[in-house]
Amino acid sequence: MKDTKPTNAKPTNGKPTNGRADPAQRGAAQRWGTSAAAFYFDIEGETIQVHLMTGDVLTGVVVGLDTFDLVFEQDKGGRVLIPKHAIAYIEQPAK
Repeated sequence: MKDTKPTNAKPTNGKPTNGRADPAQRGAAQRWGTSAAAFYFDIEGETIQVHLMTGDVLTGVVVGLDTFDLVFEQDKGGRVLIPKHAIAYIEQPAK
């Protein structure tokens, strides 16, 4: 016979079993409201500055990305494939 406990039942330790994580156990993105994936989604197609670990700064538009790389079209022309580990930070101008 299957266990048919209601979804809001409380185990003996007092923690709810409603499928939601305890806020203290949630990831930073859920607590603070953003994630790297959401940031990349927001900047795709917008002019940004990519600051590389070498100190170089590239200005242009993100035209694609995957788990490891960012495809970037420079303002001065040409596309560049930038490995994410080579990026120090990305700057999005204020709107």
